[in-house]
Amino acid sequence: MNVDPRRAAIYLRISQDRENTRLGVDRHREDAEALIKA
Repeated sequence: MNVDPRRAAIYLRISQDRENTRLGVDRHREDAEALIKA
């Protein structure tokens, strides 16, 4: 069976991190990686 490898890129950026926690970026990365693995 041939497997067609796929590529994906994740674009993350900090837009408004008023508390300078960067938690939004970490959460977005985790969500994106989970979506790619699905």
